[in-house]
Amino acid sequence: MIILFLSFLLSFNPIQNDTSRFDLYETALANLDNSKIENLETAIVLFDSLSVDPPDLVNDKMFEAFQDYYYKTIRYINSNNIIDESIIYEYDDMYNNPYSDSLTTIFNKYGIDIFSTEGSFYADQMVGYLSKTFSDKLTDAYAEYLKRRANEMRRAFSEDAILLVSFSTVANRMFFWEAFLEKYPDSHISSSARFYYEHYLGTLLTGTDNSRIYDWETDKIRDDIVDLYEKMISQYPGHNSVQILSSYLEVIRQNEFIFNENVREYIKTNNLPSMLAVQPISR
Repeated sequence: MIILFLSFLLSFNPIQNDTSRFDLYETALANLDNSKIENLETAIVLFDSLSVDPPDLVNDKMFEAFQDYYYKTIRYINSNNIIDESIIYEYDDMYNNPYSDSLTTIFNKYGIDIFSTEGSFYADQMVGYLSKTFSDKLTDAYAEYLKRRANEMRRAFSEDAILLVSFSTVANRMFFWEAFLEKYPDSHISSSARFYYEHYLGTLLTGTDNSRIYDWETDKIRDDIVDLYEKMISQYPGHNSVQILSSYLEVIRQNEFIFNENVREYIKTNNLPSMLAVQPISR
């Protein structure tokens, strides 16, 4: 019905400019019921009907509208107890058959998967779904952003503020987003890229609440962290992030490698990101 409505509008009001493309898409999405998971497919068909090739910034803007709609559907699933143990467990043995094939098959068809944490189940985006579905329809910056995030999400980042990746992996991720920001300084996706850059930089500077860069009892900064800093400074001297780490390491040395109030104050005074008392991303 929505697609017919859109076709009707286009037949009498052909697109004259980029704004009308986005407005039509936004209006169409507003008329879709996000409680019906199958409407995600309709939203993609609508996107395809209004997108252009080569991709332009309006394609990106429409994708962001789709993404908002997509996440609304996921939030609806999570807030209305649609994922229930009686549905998820097809057999009594939860370890041998944790998910109901019928439920995951339906969800996966529309780019949604089921995850678990601390004994609870929840719906979230299927890893790689957005990149696979939209990358060739978006500008280079947005396509590269989605592909990178899909790659990062294949490996969980944290659980209960415990890092599930090495600090070397954190460093590699930080370097990617730093280079991304240099490559696409004026992209409208740069704010999201900067979030990940600062997230990973902050993790390198402090660790997370349950994976700190220092010993809980002595506050002494771990030797492997100091070694990583020194390696990064030696191998990548031209990076802005490495210059930050170099100055930070000097402060650490001045404080005899103890994460004390002087170090904390240095982070605060220089407006550096910290991941202490901050909930890190899970993926």
